[in-house]
Amino acid sequence: DYYERLALDRALGEIDRAERALAVASARSGGGPDGVQRWLSEHPQAQRACETIDHILAEGVTLPRLNVAAGLLHDLTDR
Repeated sequence: DYYERLALDRALGEIDRAERALAVASARSGGGPDGVQRWLSEHPQAQRACETIDHILAEGVTLPRLNVAAGLLHDLTDR
C-alpha cells in the first residue's frame, strides 16, 4: 500500500536522522565507548528507550512498532 510505504520511509528516515544526531552527541561526550557510556549516564531516559526498542525487536517489528521506535529515538535527540 502506498501510505504504508510512505510511513515506512518516514520511520526509517527518522531513525537515520536520530542515529546521526546520537552519534554526534556521543562524540561530543568524548567519543568511543567512554563517550557513549557518559552520554547514556547523562540521559537516563535512553535506558527506557533501549528497553522498549529491545522489546519491539523481540516481539517482531511491525510498522506501528517501528514508528514507536523512531519516535523514541527522535525524542532522545531533542534533549
